[in-house]
Amino acid sequence: APKIAAGGPGVVNALSGKDSSRAVESSKWIPVRVSGDERTYLRLLEGALDVSEYTDNVDVTRGFSFRNSKVDTMKQEMADLFQLLSGLLVAGSYKDGVHLMQSPSHQDNQTFFQKVLEIGRRFKITNPDKMRSTYGKLIYILQDTPSSLSFNVKTEILTV
Repeated sequence: APKIAAGGPGVVNALSGKDSSRAVESSKWIPVRVSGDERTYLRLLEGALDVSEYTDNVDVTRGFSFRNSKVDTMKQEMADLFQLLSGLLVAGSYKDGVHLMQSPSHQDNQTFFQKVLEIGRRFKITNPDKMRSTYGKLIYILQDTPSSLSFNVKTEILTV
């Protein structure tokens, strides 16, 4: 028989002991749905990735000279992406944008960039049919950041 949960009348806990432990274990891997406020950041990320030429410029087969190594190209393209994100934030929400722009370097805004990129990853996991043209670029950026930046933009995905 179903048990009444501690949540109050009308809340039914229909899972038995084995099923509930499996549900708890599964919840560690199920991403949280993107909220309405986070969708603003998601649109910001999608817009920045749409116009970014990261993969076009980094993955080109050309000889890198001592002035223009592949790591230098990655740093420049990531700086461009971060500037795009910052600019789109200012255009969308002046108050949030001004707060972000008070910090002079991208490293100072590490938590903002981590948040925005995590929202994109979480959205793609829960909606595999979305972000088809931009998700690959996002993954390449996340893979290249440890070798080219002094800070990490990858964080754990927020799960249930």
